[in-house]
Amino acid sequence: MSTKFSYRAILFFVLIISSISVKSQQWVDLMLQPNANFYDIRDAFETEWGSDEYVRGKGFKQFKRWANFWETRVLEDGSFPVNNRDWGNFKNLIVGFVLF
Repeated sequence: MSTKFSYRAILFFVLIISSISVKSQQWVDLMLQPNANFYDIRDAFETEWGSDEYVRGKGFKQFKRWANFWETRVLEDGSFPVNNRDWGNFKNLIVGFVLF
């Protein structure tokens, strides 16, 4: 009887853990991709949330803050700027001043 109970308990916990990890938000998965596109992520978020009301603790405000921050910083095609792009431009500018 004890081993039957322990097998059932283990099976129950495995099912609970696997069901929790299956639920995933598509827009979060898109954000984690290295070649992510801002407009695709925003569209996935809007599709998932639709016209639902704000629910505390579900990531709505965090996403809106993130979208507001990146809206003016993404490139025209929606891709995110490369981290060292501005540093390279600055170094080229400095080298140009030194040469003149």
